[in-house]
Amino acid sequence: MRIYLDANATYGGLRDVLEQVPHLSGAVHNPSAIHSAGQKARALIEQSRHSLRELINAPQGDYELFFTSGATESNNLALYLPFWQALNGRKKIQDLEYVISTVEHPSVLEPAARLKALGAKVTLCAPTVEAMMSAVSPTTNFISLMYANNETGILYPVDLLLSEVRGLAPQALIHTDAVQVVGRLPVSLRDLGVDLLTISGHKIGAFPGVGALVVRDGIDNQATILGGAQEKRWRAGTENVPGIASFGLASRHHLEHLADNVTRMAERRDQLEAELCELGGVSSPFCHEQRLPNTTMLRFEGVDASDLVVALDLEGVCASTGSACSSGKPLPSTVLTACGLSEQEAAECVRFSFRADAEKQEVTEAISRIRLCLERMKEVEQ
Repeated sequence: MRIYLDANATYGGLRDVLEQVPHLSGAVHNPSAIHSAGQKARALIEQSRHSLRELINAPQGDYELFFTSGATESNNLALYLPFWQALNGRKKIQDLEYVISTVEHPSVLEPAARLKALGAKVTLCAPTVEAMMSAVSPTTNFISLMYANNETGILYPVDLLLSEVRGLAPQALIHTDAVQVVGRLPVSLRDLGVDLLTISGHKIGAFPGVGALVVRDGIDNQATILGGAQEKRWRAGTENVPGIASFGLASRHHLEHLADNVTRMAERRDQLEAELCELGGVSSPFCHEQRLPNTTMLRFEGVDASDLVVALDLEGVCASTGSACSSGKPLPSTVLTACGLSEQEAAECVRFSFRADAEKQEVTEAISRIRLCLERMKEVEQ
């Protein structure tokens, strides 16, 4: 039996989604066509848009919700908005000011680095209100702070930052990458009030290759993919109807089961932490932080995390470490070092993240296999 403890990498298809695949015949047609087959596909898209709006409480009239190819595209589209606004308004790129947290996903940090190379002022800050506000000025154009971190599960004070920013830089666009929060905790965009919010389909049990960018009503369209009128010209191209339909089905599932799922995921996380942290040399560096109910980052002192992940895979347990470079060579996670761990400590950390349907017995078995791997690795060292 394989035990899947890597839900933050990808959740895996929900049963409610997979069971409906044979019934999605309308998803294979072009939703721009005016005939009945095309309109059936169009209906699937709009039903999915409605379900996702409900899941994150983003009412029509307050927010536009655009489907994309995934969170990477959504994050890029968000970050380049001020850039295209500046070009179209014949303003200087050098006048753009970005404030970005240091714990963002690479799909935020890499566009920020390119914008900096093009001449924009980009300031990277620790993910606290105090640190980010110290970099914000009345001329700041864009601020990005993720809702929750994919590696540590830590929740960040997006709402508090927003209330501070509005007083100092009311014209700044405020973006949050909510990929890891949606489907794991209740989200209300109406209450949160950010201008731009990123979501990913495969992180909540939909198919890979679909995401969304939610945009506050009134923000000028600055699309980077042109060529058609799809998604109100925010994102040209024939829509990924099967992916979008799966996104809607997954959204509907979480709307119906979220409260129970939150409790269940937290129970599994706490079970794993409590039993493993009884072992010598195992700790949970972020257990005192506000964090996602399904995520724990554990440090195994003196153990190379990437070696442990490989050993666990051979024992049928899926987990993960931090980021890796393009060559595949494991690197100390920049997120973990930004959170205060040394490079050595970061290299000893493994992330475990749970689906809501993880059974208690599965976690018990996973703990047994983790212990076995640790014992074998110690024997090899001796």
